[in-house]
Amino acid sequence: MEGAPGAVPDRPESRLPEGTLHGAALIEGLMTWTAAADSAVNAALQRDANTSWEACASELAPVLGQFKEMLGGEDVTLFCAKRIIRRTWEYLSKVHASLHAEALALCVAAMGGPDSLGARRICSELTSFWVQINSEAKLNRDVAEALIRKGLLLLPEVDAYLAKLLLQTRTQALGDFAVLLARAVKDGLAGYADVSMSLELLGKLSAAAGSNEAILQLLNAARQSSRARAALRAGLPDLAGLKDKQDPPGFHQQVEGGLRSASLGSRCCGIALRWA
Repeated sequence: MEGAPGAVPDRPESRLPEGTLHGAALIEGLMTWTAAADSAVNAALQRDANTSWEACASELAPVLGQFKEMLGGEDVTLFCAKRIIRRTWEYLSKVHASLHAEALALCVAAMGGPDSLGARRICSELTSFWVQINSEAKLNRDVAEALIRKGLLLLPEVDAYLAKLLLQTRTQALGDFAVLLARAVKDGLAGYADVSMSLELLGKLSAAAGSNEAILQLLNAARQSSRARAALRAGLPDLAGLKDKQDPPGFHQQVEGGLRSASLGSRCCGIALRWA
């Protein structure tokens, strides 16, 4: 994954749709919205470079409202979604990441909801674009968290790709991303089966390293949490007793401190574990 931190491919291809708002009018509308969105986000970041989405969500709500008004038929919505996808990894702040995720979620809703064919197309475009990014920007935690929280990435495809990378090379960024997926499972944002290849591989590498007990604990907690949710869905009260518990005091500090010098395989890979 060579290239500049923000290097992104030129895809997905965006063909102008036909409709009430189309052609030059649609492009002009998106350009105007983009300028307004960038201005609003930059103003928030100038006040506080470490601000969260929650702290400025109300301020950015009108910007999202303007975006929602542009969405119409399936072609227009897909065109707008592709434009947002192209911007998602160009700006890596938490606020930018959340704004883009919120905009894509609006596109999914306009397509008929997460179970619709149109929504599947958006998620497929997004995930394919992620795979093609030729830099470690694709592993940016803030962007990944925002997209996972909105259910926008096709996690089985992410899992297959990440597992392949982990077999080929082991870097801190890859390890961090795998841990992020484990945290997502534990927190109920993903199912264990969706990312099982990466997590099983992470567990084997951690066990082989011999000094990653905190990661093994996290993986076990992720499995139990996923099983508990499955049990609840199946109406099995006894198994539902496995429902995930809070991390013990000091667990995150243990991970950050104890794994800073730990390795995945033969490469040093300090893994920080913190879910926003």
